[in-house]
Amino acid sequence: MDKPLRRKLRNALLRTGKATGLWGFGTRGASGRRCWVRGTPSMALPKRNKSRPSFASPDARTVGEGHHRTRRPDLEPMKILEARLCDAPMIASVLQKAAEWLAGNGRALWSAAEVAHERVLRDVSSGLFHVARQGEHVAGVMRFELEDAYFWPEVLPGTSAFVHKLAVRRAWAKKGVSTELLSYARTRAHELGRTHLRLDCVADRHALRNLYEGFGFDLHSVVEIEGNAYARYQLSTSAP
Repeated sequence: MDKPLRRKLRNALLRTGKATGLWGFGTRGASGRRCWVRGTPSMALPKRNKSRPSFASPDARTVGEGHHRTRRPDLEPMKILEARLCDAPMIASVLQKAAEWLAGNGRALWSAAEVAHERVLRDVSSGLFHVARQGEHVAGVMRFELEDAYFWPEVLPGTSAFVHKLAVRRAWAKKGVSTELLSYARTRAHELGRTHLRLDCVADRHALRNLYEGFGFDLHSVVEIEGNAYARYQLSTSAP
């Protein structure tokens, strides 16, 4: 049998085998060449499972972990929303850990009662707390108020909004979460018709004061309340 005829026969057998699953390679014959033999349907090769998971590249938004793909939280967009009641335990935890960290560095700030779960739950129920989320993770928290007679008794009602209890989880430290929260507070105050956003901090907290001044806050005054000195800052909500 000449080569062209053998090639045509081999191709025909190959097509038949693929269509029916009844042909396949057999053992080497006496001539030492591979030969085609009739088999059974079970000889057909299994189809490739096209549902196998692919693995994401290192810079992709998802990471393959076996058959499970998870979204990298550090690549999620930051969203700031009013806190829900179910957020209260996490908010309290963020504040308590921040208070512990400050106290451990000799800079105690909030008392245990101020960051207790019951107090936080009450404030969340009143719509005061807002949270910065990245995916399902809480990155930072902030209390946004429309009056503050304790630190700003001379400010006319309806003219300002006030920021308190701003705290960022250590895992998100130095990632711009504080700036995002302050930007949100300024925008929200402007939308509510408040001409100024105001806040305060203990006067000797130089790093915190640098943060506020770097954002654009102006020092309004330094006042003494119950034996402690507080630096009071203000920001026009019409500022870009």
